[in-house]
Amino acid sequence: ARCDALCRRYRGPAGRPPATWEEMLKDVEVAEQKLQVRGALADHAAAVLMKALWAARVGRPDVSVAVVRLARRITTWGAKEDKDLHRLVSYLWSTPTLTLEGEVHSDVTTWTIRCFADADYVSQGDTSCKSTSGMFTVLESGPPECRRSFPLSWHAKKQSSVARSTPEAELAAASSAIYGSLIPLSIVFDEALGQHVPCIVEEDNSAAQQIIEKGFSAALRYLSRTHRVSIAAMSESLHAGIFDIAHCDSADMRGDTLTKPFTAAKWPAALELILMRHSRSTSTTSAAASRPTSTPSSGSQ
Repeated sequence: ARCDALCRRYRGPAGRPPATWEEMLKDVEVAEQKLQVRGALADHAAAVLMKALWAARVGRPDVSVAVVRLARRITTWGAKEDKDLHRLVSYLWSTPTLTLEGEVHSDVTTWTIRCFADADYVSQGDTSCKSTSGMFTVLESGPPECRRSFPLSWHAKKQSSVARSTPEAELAAASSAIYGSLIPLSIVFDEALGQHVPCIVEEDNSAAQQIIEKGFSAALRYLSRTHRVSIAAMSESLHAGIFDIAHCDSADMRGDTLTKPFTAAKWPAALELILMRHSRSTSTTSAAASRPTSTPSSGSQ
């Protein structure tokens, strides 16, 4: 009786009464048909994204997240993906002076390889609920009062399994960063210089940092099966002196930029963290000034 009274009093948008079961099924069918409509750029999306992916890997880490997320939806390309791809190309078109910059001090004894590993727990907008691992590695050098940074490597990757907690996602991201970037770079620098260059992993999650230092977690003992991550191996490398681990404030986490989208207000600070700055060189400025003022059409490759 209460439900019947509620439904009789209810009025939806524009005073619409509750829908019947048949009307609900029809609405669901219409919605499914809209989702199945193929995007206008579906045939060219892969080619455009691969060009953008090349740029993201070489010198535009700021578009890594956008490219990776769009690449996941190649097989289910729709009108929404058309809009997102057009927005990505428009962003690249409107930021020709945005370049990756870095500085290196000549004193080799001050060099330190610093790896920032972060994860976006249950990535926003991802229907699979898998987190995104972000990594940004820099070479820091110079005196403490004037440290300089030079970008070495970066990536934005979708994790292979669904994480059930933030520490789990952070540990998967840390493992990918350590064994995919930090240790290989350490070997290269040690061989090239003939001396050991200190390596530091920056972690903004205290729980994940403590687990790596301890080398075991009863709550995450399944991690080796789900994510193929060995906590014991990371702890062994840490205590062997291959790398050190330090806590990083979330506001200074460079890897955060490679895990999720940002609002317009926070984007400039995020770009500064990954050393993306507007170049003042004459060649770049003149090239940008010589470009046509109109933006490319949505069908442009």
